[in-house]
Amino acid sequence: MNSLTCNAKHWFALKVFYNKVFEMEESLEKEQIKSYIPCEEVLIVRNGIKKTIRKPVINSLMFFQSTILEAVNVQERFKDKVILYTRNKDGRKRPLAIPEREMNIFMLVSSSGEQGMEYFG
Repeated sequence: MNSLTCNAKHWFALKVFYNKVFEMEESLEKEQIKSYIPCEEVLIVRNGIKKTIRKPVINSLMFFQSTILEAVNVQERFKDKVILYTRNKDGRKRPLAIPEREMNIFMLVSSSGEQGMEYFG
């Protein structure tokens, strides 16, 4: 890995155990790491009170933006809470970086508020 690759920020995906994506979002926010959870707003009624809540559209999945080294550190620090998606390269597991353009398109589509969208994975 060259220094340019190490210092560049990329998007990475996390599988979050027990669907605690919002807790993980807060933890990353405290470390000033940008994150994204594809959500929809759902209207619920409890005890006659209407409330709009954020609901993940893909259970247990979130994304964050960092350098490759920071991504590895996130996996290490939160290893009992998340799995960082990786790929095998040269016989070693490497964090799987999501291209900026693809992530921007995904965020645009998933935040459009379009009803009835299906996510396959």
